Parts: sequence; C-alpha cells; structure tokens
Amino acid sequence: MPLLNRTVLAGFLAAGVLLSTAASAWADCKRFVCVTGSDDGRTHIVYMTAVEGFKDETPTFVVSIMGLPQQDMPGNMFTMSERPGQVLQYSIDVCWKGSGLFASSNCSGWESFKHHVPTQ
Repeated sequence: MPLLNRTVLAGFLAAGVLLSTAASAWADCKRFVCVTGSDDGRTHIVYMTAVEGFKDETPTFVVSIMGLPQQDMPGNMFTMSERPGQVLQYSIDVCWKGSGLFASSNCSGWESFKHHVPTQ
C-alpha cells in the first residue's frame, strides 16, 4: 500500500474515533477531498481537507452549494442552513496555485457530496 494511502487511511481511522464521540458528526471522502460535518438543527457545518496536493502549498476550495454558483472558500470550512430531514447537496473542487510568472492553477475536478439531515 503506498505511503499516501496509509497516511490517509490512518487519518480516517483517527477521525472516525474522534467523530464517533460527537452525536451528529459524519465523514466522507472522495478522490482529492475529505469532508467532516455536523448538524445542530439549523446549521450544517462542513470542514474540508485536501487528501493530496503539491508539497508546501495550501489548497483553495471552490464550492458549489445546492447547484448555486461557485464560491471560493476563504478557509477550509463553510456552513449551510438546514431543516430536519432535508437532503443537502454540494460539490467541491480542490485547486492549487502554481508558482512562477506564468504558472496556472491545477484543480482536482468536482466531487459531489450529499448529506441527509437527521430528523430528530
């Protein structure tokens, strides 16, 4: 198993232990981005982590919420309004800015997530 996969797997196992102690926390992972989140009945909080990228570079997260236009997130989290029983959908693209005068950004491609808000 490659080192990156072992590192990611170890991180998820640790996150799973931590998340199991929170009543409404959850986690999901796609190709280049992992999300964890929680619900409080009014607000859904999503934390994003890039699982692969360029060394020594901080990724930029671009988020499309419920099909609305894309937004660059200033950090690694965003919030959404929620109602019990609602299905929330969002997509995330992870981008890294290149360095140098003519450098361009490299992006991972859109990954879609769906979350069912608990009814309790």
